Amino acid sequence: KSLTMPPVAPHEPALAPERIGPYRLLRPISAGGMARVYEGRFDSLAGVSTRVAIKVIHPDFANEGGFQELFIQEARVSARLEHLNVVRVQQFNREGDLYYLVMEYIEGVTFRKIVTACRKHGLRVPPGLLAELGRQACEGLHYAHMLADEHGNPLRLVHRDMKPSNLMLNVQGVVKVLDFGISYAQGHQESRGSVKGTWGYMAPEQAEGEAVGAGADLFGLASVLYEVASLDPLFVETDNTRIRRALASDEAARRAAGLGGAYADVGSVLVRALQRDPAARFRSGEAMGKALGQLVADPMSARDELVRFVDELRARDRAGAA
Repeated sequence: KSLTMPPVAPHEPALAPERIGPYRLLRPISAGGMARVYEGRFDSLAGVSTRVAIKVIHPDFANEGGFQELFIQEARVSARLEHLNVVRVQQFNREGDLYYLVMEYIEGVTFRKIVTACRKHGLRVPPGLLAELGRQACEGLHYAHMLADEHGNPLRLVHRDMKPSNLMLNVQGVVKVLDFGISYAQGHQESRGSVKGTWGYMAPEQAEGEAVGAGADLFGLASVLYEVASLDPLFVETDNTRIRRALASDEAARRAAGLGGAYADVGSVLVRALQRDPAARFRSGEAMGKALGQLVADPMSARDELVRFVDELRARDRAGAA
């Protein structure tokens, strides 16, 4: 495996049209349960071509009202997000029966790929750089959590799907929070007790189908940072019942407390973010970001070092391929 973006799995056919709206579709980037993401181009005058990422609702769900509403909800929420550490949406439209969302194209790697490459090459993300990854992610999450509507009413937005593939580091060393596809905002109607998210990264209250707040995202982010530090998931259990039982017994915080040595200070921050009781966690993404920021000597230098670290992983990939 390398740090280059793999194609969509063979059993997932590419979208038939070569264009959607005014955009050329060049290649598939990723595929999920509801939609696929493609690299695209918008060609304008004088040969100017803009690179974009285009998320397209899966053709199988194009005519299903429930999936359409989820996609439209994602577009409504994402269109309001304007922050350095959150992926930016440029347009939402429909071509025939297909809804599509146009986003900035991010040249970089997901946290998932960083973990995979570190395992492969026997490297670890240095603690200060890990803290900087978390600090930037906290900035993006805090902005989303504090977002208000056009009348100034708080949306109480919660991402609900913090996982390594939804966090990305671009080539300038900037972290981007991706995919608000299952986010929750005040006023959204959902079935009581419904569980949305990814097992192994969900907070205890989220796993039980209870109401969630910003603390659920901080728990998920801490789970991801633990994985980047240790190169192993916080929960190796594959059975949802066992994960739920571990969450109920505060096992997440205990495992984070085991991050000793050079990672002890980062581990202390993660322990607080992984508390079973939401009230015992950081009060906000801003507070967690400040705690992580105290472990970063110089954020600007840390960004440069993150770029160099990923370049080193890429160089080792190329050497291995050769």
